[in-house]
Amino acid sequence: KKTDSQTTVNNEYEKKPTNATNIIIFAEREELDNISKEQIKETHIGRLIFAGYSELVDSLIQRLDVDDENIIIFWDDPEEEDILANSQYQCFKWEISKAYDDFNDLIKDGDLIISTFDDMTSSLVLGVTIKNLKENSVVSDSPLNNTQLIQLVPYEYDKLPLMKIGAEIVYSPQQIISNAFLNSFLKENNISPSMVYTNGHVYEHIVLDDDIFDGKHVSQLKKDGFNILYYKEFDQEKFAKVLPDHKVKSGHRLIVHLENSLKE
Repeated sequence: KKTDSQTTVNNEYEKKPTNATNIIIFAEREELDNISKEQIKETHIGRLIFAGYSELVDSLIQRLDVDDENIIIFWDDPEEEDILANSQYQCFKWEISKAYDDFNDLIKDGDLIISTFDDMTSSLVLGVTIKNLKENSVVSDSPLNNTQLIQLVPYEYDKLPLMKIGAEIVYSPQQIISNAFLNSFLKENNISPSMVYTNGHVYEHIVLDDDIFDGKHVSQLKKDGFNILYYKEFDQEKFAKVLPDHKVKSGHRLIVHLENSLKE
């Protein structure tokens, strides 16, 4: 039976894999949602907007449970226009000179935009466009708080220019392959990935000597963007909800909500 001060974490993920110092796990979903509902908003995709069209995009669409009317595609190759002619998607021609106006008329809060442009200029323009639209929307009646842009680039060195303009999420093929290996490792060791939300993610952290959590109070860590939800000492069976004056120590296991606004 749970008490107000304690909750359990799925013991299936308790075993520490070889040579691992930080374990990323699922905490109990319902309990976290109840306690942190004001701080954590679950990701909700309103519409999918693809900038660029390819076999990859077509494959993604087939694997995602999104109605055709909620899929928008910007094509930049005349051959793609012919392929899309009989589709049920909303399709538009990508033009750099019209990018801001087109997206300003189109974009809504909750949209997920995925860019697959091979052309770096188009990727940069799209990145700047979405960034400016989000910044300008802060003072409007419809802020784009839950709108995200994911950019897929052909090569690892393409990431740097996009990151310099403040791109939110950029993936290269090398990184996607690395993520696939990581997911395989997590699966083999019976570990689930962190719980991802629109304004951050929840994960477990084992506090080591002199790491960024060691010796700090929960209230101090929260100011730094780390919202500590639960903690457990090595001899405890259950995670306990932390109080603001709680001091984190080496050996503690923490359930942490990391805010997206945190900058490294």
